[in-house]
Amino acid sequence: MGFDLNNAINDNVDKAKDTVNDKAGKEVVNDDHAQQAKDTINDAAGKLSERFGK
Repeated sequence: MGFDLNNAINDNVDKAKDTVNDKAGKEVVNDDHAQQAKDTINDAAGKLSERFGK
């Protein structure tokens, strides 16, 4: 079983969202913000994978 980059990205963005919201004591990062970050990061990772191989 190999390393799943997209899953790792999604999990860590969710953890970051939860951490920020916990520290702020309110929801400052919502699910839409997190999804935008996931989409941007996964797109960049996909481009790198295409360029440098999988």
